[in-house]
Amino acid sequence: MNCTEVYKLQQDVTDARKRLDNCLKKGGDCSEFEQEVSDAEDKLRPHEPKLVICDLLIGTWAFNGNGYTGTLTIEASDVQDNGSASFSGHAVIDIPHRDTLDGSYDVNTGVLRFTRTGDDNNARFQPQQYYGHIFANPRGNAKTTFGGVFAEGAPPLNSSSPWGWFMVRQ
Repeated sequence: MNCTEVYKLQQDVTDARKRLDNCLKKGGDCSEFEQEVSDAEDKLRPHEPKLVICDLLIGTWAFNGNGYTGTLTIEASDVQDNGSASFSGHAVIDIPHRDTLDGSYDVNTGVLRFTRTGDDNNARFQPQQYYGHIFANPRGNAKTTFGGVFAEGAPPLNSSSPWGWFMVRQ
């Protein structure tokens, strides 16, 4: 299920709760609206773990790759029941170029992988392969951060690349 669909289910719950609240303020029989809320929550419940992954990935990140800075935006994600997700987006690291991103995330391992492809059919660089992990945030007081290594061409093996990268949720 993609994040747009999960967010739609979440919005359905919010809308149903608003209708129930309006009914309760007016008084009278609100059983129809109570049932609507219950039905919407039942539809969302099995997808709540996916909602967490969507909230984690979708959005704009401040990016630093080997000292080159810019933004990385994850725009769409498809989340599987096993906690893996595929995503797409774009990066603006060397303005005015807008590069394509395609990648995956595994909630079970915290591993994020993506490929950055140049907007001009790789005239500027070979596709770059990124490998990294989500940073631990045991106190919950830091912005979500991923970091790892990257290489041009073949994917890096864990720590085989001399180039590092990180991105912080904006």
